[in-house]
Parts: sequence; structure tokens; C-alpha cells
Amino acid sequence: MKKIISMVLVLTMLLSLAISAYAIPRPVLSLKTDGFSNGSITVSVNLANNPGIAFYGLRIKYPAQYLTITEVSNTGSVIGGSITTNKDRADSLGYVDVACAETQNYVEDGFVFSATFELKEGYDQSVSRTFEFFLTYPNDFGGYKDGADVLTPVKHIPTVNNTTATLAAVNTGSSSSSVRPSTGGSSGGSSTTTTITWKNASDWAEPELKTAKKYGIIPTVLNGADMQKQITRKEFAALAVKFYEQMSGKKAKAADKNTFTDTTDTEVLKAFNLGITQGMGDGKFEPDFLITREQVATMLHRTILLAKGEIEFDKTKVKEFADNAEISEWAYDAVYFMKENSIINGVGDDRFDAKSDSAREAAIAIAVRGYDNFR
Repeated sequence: MKKIISMVLVLTMLLSLAISAYAIPRPVLSLKTDGFSNGSITVSVNLANNPGIAFYGLRIKYPAQYLTITEVSNTGSVIGGSITTNKDRADSLGYVDVACAETQNYVEDGFVFSATFELKEGYDQSVSRTFEFFLTYPNDFGGYKDGADVLTPVKHIPTVNNTTATLAAVNTGSSSSSVRPSTGGSSGGSSTTTTITWKNASDWAEPELKTAKKYGIIPTVLNGADMQKQITRKEFAALAVKFYEQMSGKKAKAADKNTFTDTTDTEVLKAFNLGITQGMGDGKFEPDFLITREQVATMLHRTILLAKGEIEFDKTKVKEFADNAEISEWAYDAVYFMKENSIINGVGDDRFDAKSDSAREAAIAIAVRGYDNFR
């Protein structure tokens, strides 16, 4: 009997070791930030040890008495579907909820989504203050198993690492509503730059992307994005707004949230209010539509003129592209302004290819050339 008991104990220990060897590492959700830049701060949610999670929602609590939320962005590979948020009510609640509109099973680690906040108007900059951000999640944070359409019972309870950010005092001894950049360190402290990353960039695009990052013109909506994918109207609107703010030194103001029926995105509303972009009719902006090369030229042309004023240009002195007839009449001046200033070139055989979509990396490279020419 003793031998049998000993054998059972040994087998139990071996089985336990085997199970632990193949145990799924505990998921880790973390909030990260590189601090404040020009009165704005972006907080990113990241996931490690992803066991195949399909969550219904995450919540970021933030000090809404000092901050207002301006944007929620999902460009990561953890969430496959679109997201929904309570952004319009978040400031009154003190938290922003982000939920999966389409719960799908994903196994990649990395960037999940980000939320961008701005200091409220009238914030007293003579006070140094630490801002705390807390991430929470619902009880149904789990994953699908074997293609089942019922969420697996809770079994992937993650660790959550929250974060703080310190805004150093500026204009000490006075109160001002104009926000200036703070100085300081990295995550958990204040900073003059927001860390922007990207993935899958072409070799030729890497130097352009690094320059764009240095200039501060890559918007948070493109943080962590696949640079070889096509750029959308929403994304390019945000890029144009960043370009305008950096070149002009002015903060853009958003139009009314009811301007469009299909988006309340702050950067889109800023671009519309500036006159950089327009709607697509029937009260819609169509934020997820891809943007064409002639639309890129037109929007960036408007942005440059807004930031720098009228620039002398004689289109009759510029050689036409071989496919000139394919360029829309409304885009003609912008396209040849860009060609004259070596901001946008042809695609081969002296063609412009006006109706083709533009990759994110190509759109950013065009913006860099425009910035270099007129800053």
C-alpha cells in the first residue's frame, strides 16, 4: 500500500510539473506615457503574454478636473474589429470606456489603443502636479476557444500596471491659460516629446519617418501603425493638423461635434474648421475611406497656405504630367504646386496617378518634404 501511495504521489508531482511547464503566462496590461508635450498627453494601453484575448471593454480613469479627452485611437493588432467609446461623456464621468465592437480572437502582443488628453483651458501652470491614470477591465475579460461563439469563462485575469505623469510648473508665480511644453524625463515624468512608433516601414521610408517624428508631425492616430498600409481620410486629416500646428505655432480649434453624422473625431473637426478638409456629402465625412494622391496634394497645399500665407506660384511654368487629363480640375493647382516644389513626384513614366491611394509612409514622406520646403 505504501508503494502504491508513493507512486501516486510521484505521478501527481510529475503531472503538476508537466502542467506548470505548459501553463499560459499571465497576461499583463500596462498603461504607458511619455508625459506632456504642448499641454497634451497620450496614454497607451499595451498587452503582453496575450493568450488569445477577446475583451469587451477597458476603462481608463483620469483626472477630469484638469484634463479633457480629445482622441481615442486603435491602430494596433490586438483588437481586430472597430472600437466604441464613451468619449463624448468621458469628461463628466472621469473615465473613458473603450469596447470591442467586434470581439475576435487575437494572439499578438503590443499596442492595444491610446487615449489623448489636453489640459483644460485656464489650467494654473504655476503648480506642479502629478496626474494619475488607472486601467480597469470587466469580469468578462477572456478569450474564445476553438472557434466557439460563447466567451470562455474568466481564466485570463491579467496583471495591470498603471501609470502617473508629472507636469512641471511653468510661468511660476502666475496663472496662464496658454499651455507651454514642460521639460523632464520619460515614462512617469514630463517630456517635450511623445514617443511615436511604427512598424513594417519600407527601407526608403525609415529616414523620412524619423524626420517626421523629430518635427512632431506624426499624429497619435498613426502611433504603432503599419506604414505600408493605405492612409485614411481621418488619418491624413490628423497628419495635416499636426503639420499646421507645428509650422504655424498655433493650436487648431475643433468645429462643433455635430458637424458630421459619422464622426466626432477631434482632429477631423480641427481640419474641417481650418478649411483643410471637407465632408463627402449628406453630412458625412467618411473617416475610414482611403485618400487618393490628388486629395493628399490638395489637403497639404491648403495646410501650407494656412500656415505660411499666400505663396507665389505660376502653374503655366510647370511641365504637365503625362496623365494630366486624369487629374481632377479642383486638384490641378495643388498637384502642380507640389510638383514645382518637389514635394510630390510622379510614379514613373512621368505619370502622377491621381486616383491611386497613398500609403501611410508615402503620405508622411510628402508632409516631411513640404515641411522642409516651407518651415
